Amino acid sequence: MANLVLHAYHPEAVKEERIDFYRLGTLCREETKYKNVWKSQKGPNSLPTSSAAIAEKIKLMEESSPKDYLRFKQNNTIPTKPDLMLIDDISSKLGLTNPVINALVDYVLEVNKNVLSRALTEKIGASLAREQIATAIDAMNFLRKIHNSARRGAKTPSPETEVAPTPENAPEAKVDADFASLLDKYKKKNEEGQ
Repeated sequence: MANLVLHAYHPEAVKEERIDFYRLGTLCREETKYKNVWKSQKGPNSLPTSSAAIAEKIKLMEESSPKDYLRFKQNNTIPTKPDLMLIDDISSKLGLTNPVINALVDYVLEVNKNVLSRALTEKIGASLAREQIATAIDAMNFLRKIHNSARRGAKTPSPETEVAPTPENAPEAKVDADFASLLDKYKKKNEEGQ
């Protein structure tokens, strides 16, 4: 950290402006490896021993920092500042482990057409935090489960069950019929009261 401050320090500047905090923040984000949020892994789902592609993917998620994993997902392109800030926010605010953050980033990029949306990432990240998921395998299983349940819940009606709107079943006709019914009841009540 002292080395980063040294790079952002300008001794010849005015006393209040000797440290360039914007540059210091940028340098810190570039150097962050998120080692402080790593939790010990418990249970059987730690590292796969298979040589299958999914096992390699999980091993990469478990061993890489989120910054490095995102860089890998972007064909070795340096992640943008907003993406790094998103990862930093998820790490610090939600307390997710590096493998879980990597699984989250992978999932969001996959379902959101390679767009790392802040809102979607934070929402799913909060779900992972509530479930106290600490490994990449557990995160991938949880994400697959919610993805499958969301797909089942979003079924579209079949053409046989879909009713085409006609003047009789249009929403306006129903409202008009309900209004006419209420108006008749009101008139009857008024006539009885006089």
